[in-house]
Amino acid sequence: MTLPSLPCAVVFDMDGLMLDSERVERWAWRSACAARGYDFDDPFHRTLVGRRDADVRRDLSARFGASFPLDEVQAEAHVLWLGRVREQGMPPKPGLAELLQVIEELGLPKAVATSSIRSRVELSLGALAARFDAIVTGDEVRAGKPDPEIYLTAADRIGVPPGACLALEDSAAGLLAAERAGMVAVLIPDLVEPTVAPRLRASSLLEVRDWLLDAVRAAGRRP
Repeated sequence: MTLPSLPCAVVFDMDGLMLDSERVERWAWRSACAARGYDFDDPFHRTLVGRRDADVRRDLSARFGASFPLDEVQAEAHVLWLGRVREQGMPPKPGLAELLQVIEELGLPKAVATSSIRSRVELSLGALAARFDAIVTGDEVRAGKPDPEIYLTAADRIGVPPGACLALEDSAAGLLAAERAGMVAVLIPDLVEPTVAPRLRASSLLEVRDWLLDAVRAAGRRP
């Protein structure tokens, strides 16, 4: 597969796409739930991937019922998550450094459109945050993915029409959001194999890097 054309900007999801964070998130929630006798299993976790905090809270309440101590469990999961991130950092996905380097060499604007809240994004990205022209978080939009609002907002903030943006996603909700925003969307699956059929699918961020270089050559530019 190849890109239809060289994009004018690239918009990244964060969790499971740039950072290997979904496993840390799953471990934190599972540990906090298990301590209170609740089973936070893999199939349920898969339904939450790529969703913003408000939607996750709603689905947790629906699954475990009115007696589920949601605030208490979420607070403990956050403490566990925070401790792991501060101790070990959040590992980048393979190919991220190489892809960012090519995008920057080409002078393309880049943004983040993530369902995570701002405080978590800043902790997760660390020094990487400064390399992006805009970061839009789940607590800054009215509707979460698969609604296109977060991708439309990202495009607006970097001043590039959505149709000229390449969006990189690992979840079905994110893929739908990017496509509904009118972007060229690439799926790079992480923990969850989405049930939707993507128009473009890559095995890694390194493959996206190679696609960009091919698009540069096809456009008659020097990589």
